[in-house]
Formats: sequence, structure tokens, C-alpha cells
Amino acid sequence: MVRTIGGVAVVCLSALCLYGLTACTDDEATPATERPKLQIAPFTTPLTDISTPTRAVIDGVTVPDGFTKYSIVNPSPNIAYSTIGVFMTPFDYDRMQSVLYRGNDEWESNIFVDLPNKYYMYGFMPREMAAAASVSEVDGGYANGARLFIDDMQVLTPADPCVIVGVQDVTVTEGAGGTITLENGEVKRGVFAYDTTVGGASKKIRQHYVRLLLDHLYAAVDLQLSVNANYAKLRRIRLRKMDFTTTHAKSIDATITISANSTNSDPLTIVYSDEKSGEMTTTLYDNTTEEITEIPTDAAELKAKGFIPTATDFVQIPGYFAPSVDNIEQGLSITSTFDVYDMAGNLVRKNCKAVNKLPAIEDALNRGQKYMVKLTINPTYLYQLSNPDLNNPTIKVATP
Repeated sequence: MVRTIGGVAVVCLSALCLYGLTACTDDEATPATERPKLQIAPFTTPLTDISTPTRAVIDGVTVPDGFTKYSIVNPSPNIAYSTIGVFMTPFDYDRMQSVLYRGNDEWESNIFVDLPNKYYMYGFMPREMAAAASVSEVDGGYANGARLFIDDMQVLTPADPCVIVGVQDVTVTEGAGGTITLENGEVKRGVFAYDTTVGGASKKIRQHYVRLLLDHLYAAVDLQLSVNANYAKLRRIRLRKMDFTTTHAKSIDATITISANSTNSDPLTIVYSDEKSGEMTTTLYDNTTEEITEIPTDAAELKAKGFIPTATDFVQIPGYFAPSVDNIEQGLSITSTFDVYDMAGNLVRKNCKAVNKLPAIEDALNRGQKYMVKLTINPTYLYQLSNPDLNNPTIKVATP
């Protein structure tokens, strides 16, 4: 068993293409028709061991240990799970707004901000995993933190659920001749303020560009599919679909207390409630309507489909689950659907299915931890002795 701990996820904006700056000379609130869109570009931590803590500088920004660009960990979006839901408190606390990930470090914001104003930003990703969400202030107001209520969260998901744990706006100043300077600085956990008015005593420079930090809410299973070497000499396997199932629960609510601080400390306290029993299935991979992926597959092709190509000898597909559900790790199973082709490219067997229960995980995983599982497509006993297509191939499961 290999376990990896993923730390906090940073959401930072691309310094080259996503700086959205607006100059304004009127100190009154901006008319609604002229409200600029808030621009962001997230970063996140991969779920890997962090053995030597370091301070990283990304796009001129100093970030906490283990942070990297979100687009590096997730080069392509899962269209069904690609939105950050954000409450722009205290002004728009009753309406969750959104930023959509388009892939390749491109983010489309649907958040309009008023100038001048000071916001406190609270939210989570992916917005699509929950039926509803709301926010309320803690004692002393949103400047001190918030309570984020996420209802009916799917206990299994193909996307990495995260919550905002820090915010830093970009300092903008105006120099001689109207030159605009961006001062990147440092982004920390526990800071949630975003001020649209910065720079000089005149307060005439407006900005709507912000960095976010994200922290993982769920644990992960990292599935690595490959084909038995002997089988690969005679048959090719093309993956069509992969489903992730649990019998322990369908959904769960979360109340996340977020405490503002200036010490770069973890601001989250999470309480789960209203667990709904039953079976739940989510699709981790679905390629039934387009050219299907051969295993092993080309790393560039895999990357284009949104997966993480760490090697060319297996297909890597992640799945995420709520670690708060009692014994959920012991009730996880995978259903793989694939086609079998001969070496000339002729379809031999269509829609073969294999159902595998995941090996027992000795200790319960916490949020931000990952469990790696290898799935090897093997021939059956009859395959080895006689007709190679008499029986479906089987899948052997093991931990690396």
C-alpha cells in the first residue's frame, strides 16, 4: 500500500494571461453595467508525499509547502465537475457565484465585483458535487471567518473536492506615465479578504484579480490499469467505461467552520451530518461516444482526455470518496467496461465487463490522502490453453 498526503491546494492566477485590471477615476460605486468580472486561475497540490517542506515561488508568488498550479495537476477539466462556487461576502452572501475551469490554466469567471468594495471570499470546488450550499458569518462578522454549509454531497466523485482556505488579492500601483505595476507578494492560509481598491492615497487604481488557496475535502483512490504482457502479444484492450461504487452511503452534509487567521494555520473545522444510507455509483471514465482509449495508451492522448499520464504502461484514473463515512474504504468496488481487439485491429469482443472489489485498506484514510491500486487485465485459464475469446478476460487487482 502506498499512501500519499496532499497538502493544501493553491489557487493562483496566471501572471501572463489572466491579469484583469481596470483603471477608474470615480470613487463612487461602479454602475452595474460597468462592473468588471473577477478573474482567477487556481493552483492545487498533487496527492503526493511531501518529505522536505519548502517554500515555493510560482509566478512571482510565495506559496505554502507543496503547492503547485491547479492546471499542472489537472491539465484538462472534467466538464461535469469543473466549477468553483464562491460567496462574495458580505455583499452577495446569499448567492453562490461561479468560476468555470476551461483547461490549460484558463478560467472563466461569472463573478462581477463592485468598485470600490472589500469582500471576503468563501467557497468550494466542484460546485456540481453538492445539491445546495449556503454561508453564514461567524461571531464578529465575515472578516473573522464563515460557516459554509454544503448539502447532499456525493460520497463518491471523479473530481477532487476542495474548499477555499485562503485568499490574496494582487497589489496594483500606478507609476509615472500611468505605468501599472503588479506586486505579487505572498499568499497564506487563513486570509480571506479581497479589496477592489488599492494603490496610493488617491485610491484611483482598481483591480479585480485574485489568488485562492484550496484544501482537499476527500480522500483518493488512484487506479492504474495495464494489460498482462502475454495477453498484450495477442489482444488489444480499449477501455470504454469505469464506474466507482459504494454500498455504505449515497450522500452527506458538511458544515465547515472557516476561521480567519494571520499565522498561515489550517483554518478548517469540518462536521459531517445527515448521512443518507444506500448504494451510490459514479462514473470515473466514460468514453463510449468517441474513439476509445487503448491500454496501454499514448501519454499525450491520455493527457488530452484529462488524466494524469505518469507513465505510458498504464492508464491512471483517480476517484475520490468521503472519508467521513464509516468503513467506506471497505465497500468500494470498480466496474470496468472494455472491448477486445486482435492485433490487426478487428473487434473480437465488445463491452466486456469486470467487477473488482478494492483491496482492504488497513487504516482509514483522511482527507488529502491517496491509496494506489493496480488493475491488470489478464487472460482466463481457457485463454491460455485454447480459444482466446471463449471467456472474457479478467482483471487482477493488487496494491503496488
